[in-house]
Amino acid sequence: MITGASGFIGGHLLKSFLQHGHNAKGLAYNKVDAGLLRMDLTRINRDLLASMLHGCDTLVHSAGGYDKTLNITGTRNLLDVCAEAGVKRFIFLSSFDAINEDSAYASSKRQAEQLVMGYSFQHCIIRPSQVYGEGDHNIFALGRMIYKWPIVFIPGNGEYKRRPLYVSDLCRKIISLKEDYDMPGEYNMVGPEIVTIMEIVHSLEMQLERNPFHLKIPAVAIKALVQITERARGISEGLCDKCVVPDGVEAKYGSTSLQVGLAEICKAIR
Repeated sequence: MITGASGFIGGHLLKSFLQHGHNAKGLAYNKVDAGLLRMDLTRINRDLLASMLHGCDTLVHSAGGYDKTLNITGTRNLLDVCAEAGVKRFIFLSSFDAINEDSAYASSKRQAEQLVMGYSFQHCIIRPSQVYGEGDHNIFALGRMIYKWPIVFIPGNGEYKRRPLYVSDLCRKIISLKEDYDMPGEYNMVGPEIVTIMEIVHSLEMQLERNPFHLKIPAVAIKALVQITERARGISEGLCDKCVVPDGVEAKYGSTSLQVGLAEICKAIR
């Protein structure tokens, strides 16, 4: 079972599991595509969810977002029912931000991690860096803007650094963890290259054969917007470096180069 299956990562995970011959089901909240089950994890129907989980040996919890209620309460509800339903393995998709970032989002992910660790079934907490690929709301959305618009908006000065992780690398790792009976308790995963936002923009422009005007949004304006609406947090992520692996933290690297990953994105955009 995969939660968040109508989202970017969850959708790719479900597709990958099915392609690898697994009997996988997807759980979603905000919309139900063909074959997806519907459930609001913050207000669950315990009996219905337990019936959905009947016979499930592994659950991949990829549902989450900037809403701490979903990250904490939703995770707690899901863990309770998984324990009752006899789920043997729980894979939780956290965030690399949870390691040391000081934000409400990172804090909610850390609290959710503690909940997962408190249950007796075998678990793995995966902390990926920024994940990109077809359908993501950051790099893919940026590529669509470059392809379709005469103007592209750049957060801050565009020189903040990233380690983007291609979604297929993440999916392959999660599938391998599902099949690994010595599942690690924690797994940190980052992209193979450090790049700035402007380097990503220039690469997308070259591959898409576009040359839009760059409109840089001042950091102070973005931070003010975040105070008004949490939905702007995705934009504010462009205002800091997210590439450093802290001392003492072990991280594994994805195998797909940024150029190859961006090329796949551009194929989907055209």
